[in-house]
Amino acid sequence: MYSIINRYIFMSFFKQVITILFLVTFVLVIFDFIELARITASKNIAILKVLEMSIYKVPTHVQKVFGFLILIAAVVTYSKLNKNSELVIMKASGISIWQIAFPSIVGAFLIGIFFTAALNPIASSLTKKYQKMDAVHLKGNASLLSISKTGLWIKQQNPDGTESIIHALRIIPSSHELMDVTFYFRNPSGAFSSRVDAASAKLLHGEWLLNNVNENSEARLNFRSDELKVPTELTFEQIQENMLTPETVSFWKLKSFISVAENSGLSVIKHRLYLYKLLVAPLFFIAAVILGMSFCVSNARHKRMNIAYFSCFATGFAIYFLSDILTALAASGALDAIVASLVPTIIMIGVGSMILLHLEEIR
Repeated sequence: MYSIINRYIFMSFFKQVITILFLVTFVLVIFDFIELARITASKNIAILKVLEMSIYKVPTHVQKVFGFLILIAAVVTYSKLNKNSELVIMKASGISIWQIAFPSIVGAFLIGIFFTAALNPIASSLTKKYQKMDAVHLKGNASLLSISKTGLWIKQQNPDGTESIIHALRIIPSSHELMDVTFYFRNPSGAFSSRVDAASAKLLHGEWLLNNVNENSEARLNFRSDELKVPTELTFEQIQENMLTPETVSFWKLKSFISVAENSGLSVIKHRLYLYKLLVAPLFFIAAVILGMSFCVSNARHKRMNIAYFSCFATGFAIYFLSDILTALAASGALDAIVASLVPTIIMIGVGSMILLHLEEIR
């Protein structure tokens, strides 16, 4: 009998998660489409391209609110069970509150594993596509930055309309310098026209200042000079942040990315925090289930249940607000990333467990 109840609660919870996820995704696509259509109204971009960008952008939003979706799904699931007196029957038959919670906890844990291992890689790929389209169609700046084991690679549009590719082994953020750098220049037809190697390249306002330069082109070979100025429209903030957002890196590649980026001299605090949050996601979803259920299993009257729902969602929003504060503190280096990723989960489990234990005692 208990196995049948387990399957029933598990499927009810899972159906609520899928339904709420679909509705939220649909609403987010509509809102993003309207916003992007407004922004691109004067840019002569095809409406299908705007819709495509909207779809690519949504996974980032969904990932941020997925824990809250689990909370809502738990509230709806156990509210229905309570409203239909099914919870009363289960309790009367000797089933404890924790046994009633167990199927949804298992479901939340499995969804958390799927979220981290499968959904995140898909979302990161779509987010990366959106950022590339955003750079080309909205910002008008196709400058891209990528990181590999060989160092940093930057593609920039030059002021004269040509394109150049920059490779550097290491970056020094404090002085806005690239070390052991090579510039590959292209002519207007797209073919490579020259190569410039330098010991360092410092980014100043509107130009790169190269030191210890060795230039090679069709006109001259191994031409050495102390310094060379190369015009650019890039800023150092674009180099550090434009294409290095954690959301564009798959969970499976995040650890190696952090190692390579760290060796290249880039700040990886946000990426490390993002990795810890993905690892904690299954526990966070379990905490959301416990918190949501704790406000919905009492035998209170209708008016008191409305207060319980409001208290549940208010608590959820407060914890999300606290999570944002902890994330900001961790990003600034004022708080350990592991602590920032674990504290919201611990609070949710603590609050929800205390309420459930209290309800179990007064049965």
